[in-house]
Amino acid sequence: MKEENIIYNGQYLLIEENNTKIFLHADSSLTLIHLVEASENFFKRRVEFKKKINDTSKYLTFSYYLKDNIVFSGYLTISDTSEIAGTISYQIMRPNTTRIIDGYYITITSSTYYLEHIVTLNKQECYTGKEDISVITLSNIEAFLFNILNQINNNHSIRNKTLIPYPPSINKIMGEEKSIIDLIKSITDTYPELNTFLKEYQFSRKRIRTNWHSKIIWYYIYERR
Repeated sequence: MKEENIIYNGQYLLIEENNTKIFLHADSSLTLIHLVEASENFFKRRVEFKKKINDTSKYLTFSYYLKDNIVFSGYLTISDTSEIAGTISYQIMRPNTTRIIDGYYITITSSTYYLEHIVTLNKQECYTGKEDISVITLSNIEAFLFNILNQINNNHSIRNKTLIPYPPSINKIMGEEKSIIDLIKSITDTYPELNTFLKEYQFSRKRIRTNWHSKIIWYYIYERR
């Protein structure tokens, strides 16, 4: 990662002529990394990694514009054994606005997932699905989401609706954390106060292996016209 604008606890440490800003924060309750990127004053992505004091889980929040008016976003809790819980969504905005008109919302727990399709413009719930699943982890979430998005796009294709492009993988988004940490380490000689941040942000993760295979069942419950 090239040098970006870096703000630590509200103070600019590094100022570059680009539209990417990295906010770092550390206090007695949490440490966090928050990245925001724009292009010509147009929002492109937001990623935040948060670690609470005395909590071995990590919290990931993200939002990516995939194209034009389609946004991929989520809020996930990732345990020290890489288990994932939380929500992920694909949202379609009204062109040239931030108003959501259509959205797919996936809720993941330790044993089930729940899928909702809501046409926000008319406040209609069109599809809903629920299925018992094996534990979702960093090693199998890509297959899980791939199957769900395929089902969504198959439905869109049948109805001649815009297809949702495949988003960056959760593991690729997680890779942003390492790139930022590497950048911070590279400038600690100039900004020694960042050593304190790095010390607070230390995080160890247990590795697990799984033979889980994704099995997605799509339920068509009802459609309002």
